[in-house]
Amino acid sequence: MSEAIKLIDVIERKFEKTVGDEKFDSLGDWLYAAGKASEALLYSTLFMPELVEVDGSVLLAWSILDKSSKKRFLDNLDAGIESREVLEASFNFIEVGYLFNPQGRDTSDAEDELLAELLGNAWAGWLKLSYPERSFKVEVLSADITGSTVGVHFFEQR
Repeated sequence: MSEAIKLIDVIERKFEKTVGDEKFDSLGDWLYAAGKASEALLYSTLFMPELVEVDGSVLLAWSILDKSSKKRFLDNLDAGIESREVLEASFNFIEVGYLFNPQGRDTSDAEDELLAELLGNAWAGWLKLSYPERSFKVEVLSADITGSTVGVHFFEQR
């Protein structure tokens, strides 16, 4: 089943039709009936996150919001305990099940996996657009791998 078909299935379960008995045949119909432009702007930060470079590494800006996070990255890099790729992946990691506060989390594990796949695809394209001369690996990690919920991370392939 394609991601678009899976996405339509999830949306049909999560949102009620708001225009009489009209059958919605496309994601555009659902977007028009149930979406808000302000929410699209908010969620765009998930799919096209702000990226920053720290000592040659591309990182999610939200992972180094303060000086202590940046220092921790640089200290770990200098210590050489982990490879640069492993360190980047740890700073460029999100767990889908924990992106939203408990009141905002209304998805099943399978739906979280779909969101993780969509985020992974978006990040791969965003990284390629933002850094066309560089190569990145974006991975979706199962709950078994993360130990809790499905996750996504990326690192530069050198």
